Amino acid sequence: LVLVSHRLGMFEELYILSVSMFHLSLCVVKPHVATIKEMAKFHTDSRYLEHLHKISQDGDNDDPQSGDFGLGYDCPVVEGIYDYATAVGGATLTAPQCLLDKRGEVAIDWSGGWHHVLETCVALGWVKVRLSG
Repeated sequence: LVLVSHRLGMFEELYILSVSMFHLSLCVVKPHVATIKEMAKFHTDSRYLEHLHKISQDGDNDDPQSGDFGLGYDCPVVEGIYDYATAVGGATLTAPQCLLDKRGEVAIDWSGGWHHVLETCVALGWVKVRLSG
């Protein structure tokens, strides 16, 4: 996730520069970590989440079942992928909650959408940006 972290840092720097340039207010919110129950509301096939948890704990980048879930060449398994998924999932849930709580007019989860999976639990590649607002 080094590449992801580097790109995320560039986005944050650009956003902070824009905020100061246009005299906007910025509120950084610490997101919660999504639970498996919260993630299962979207990823209805619990086998995907269980597999992510298993390979993350085992450190197994070559598990043959990974291909069944679209993980592999285009969507590589990296160390800490389950923890990353729960952190990004939590941030994605936190952003719209901030809007519902009237904590701002725009909520941006800069880390969301780097690695996305359909409800059918098939990984589709790396993308960027998930916005709520």
